[in-house]
Amino acid sequence: MIPAAAYASTAAYFGLSYGLSLWSLFHSRWLVVAAPKPFTSEIAYGLLVRCTASHGCRAFPQEDLGDCGHDVGQSLHGTVLSSVDNDNPGYGPGFCGAWRAARFAAIAAAVIGVLVLVELAGTLLAKSYARRARSWKVVATLLSTHAICLVFATLIISDLASKSALFYFDTSYGTGYWLTYASWIMEGCGVLALMAFALYARRFPVYEVV
Repeated sequence: MIPAAAYASTAAYFGLSYGLSLWSLFHSRWLVVAAPKPFTSEIAYGLLVRCTASHGCRAFPQEDLGDCGHDVGQSLHGTVLSSVDNDNPGYGPGFCGAWRAARFAAIAAAVIGVLVLVELAGTLLAKSYARRARSWKVVATLLSTHAICLVFATLIISDLASKSALFYFDTSYGTGYWLTYASWIMEGCGVLALMAFALYARRFPVYEVV
């Protein structure tokens, strides 16, 4: 059986990675587009907002403000992909839908994170040894699902950054992107550690003093 201390450590470790993922969800700098020199202005894009120094932040993307109104063109790496196609508007096919899918994945991860914390809290407070013995499977499954949602969000944003005309000039990944990246890597390592400890505990049972 996995001891309560192991679940407590998992809760603390996940609390850190979960905090990073929540921070990234509301962070305004997932992608940052800098104007070419000698200009110094930049536009920051988060999953929820678009921010500039002159106009502040607004919700993003919004079709009525033209956020979905151009086709693919110059990518993050400076390669021209195609010209504007009036019959297929958007910063590449399905730009707004893809951006919202990344946002939905990050929000889904936030919800799943609450379930992870509830399961860990219930396990720590439970008097049942049977629950502690089997709860690691539930926790590992939820952690894996949480990490997969975050991976999905980063992959979508990476794909849009490399193919969309919106991210022209000097575009770089911002703090929000890297926070999410760090979060799912931490959780992947956490799942592996939890599974390894569970297998070890099954082979070499750990007894607690009652």
